[in-house]
Amino acid sequence: MHLKIINFFFYLFLIHLNVNVLNASNIIYGAVELKKSNTFLKVEIADTIEKRRKGLMFRKFLDKEKGMLFVLPSEDLASVWMKNTLFSLDIIFISKDKLIVDFIEKTIPLSEKIYTTKKNIKYILEVNSGLIESLKIRLGDEINIEY
Repeated sequence: MHLKIINFFFYLFLIHLNVNVLNASNIIYGAVELKKSNTFLKVEIADTIEKRRKGLMFRKFLDKEKGMLFVLPSEDLASVWMKNTLFSLDIIFISKDKLIVDFIEKTIPLSEKIYTTKKNIKYILEVNSGLIESLKIRLGDEINIEY
């Protein structure tokens, strides 16, 4: 009987481990360089509909010097919101030419307010709240993206 219980928990552990490995393998990481400040961020790439829909929702925090880069299928106007996002973010909108064309600072967690870009964009970079201010990020700043 004890052996059956041990085997059950062992197989349960293996299933849990396998699910985590499978989920982790779907995550693609890249790097973003904010050229003016010579700052590099490790970013999780959201390049599918599912990843873009979920974004950073339900996460409790975002490590310092990390972010999420949303890669849109084509350059266009885009909208974002903070629904189910538990912490404040700065959101940076980037053109296909990798220039900052718009940004939002210090968003309100869990808000359903919709933010829409004023210009066409190809990328959205979400970072911890306060990064735009601390790095003195401005419209027109250049970005390098690698993934």
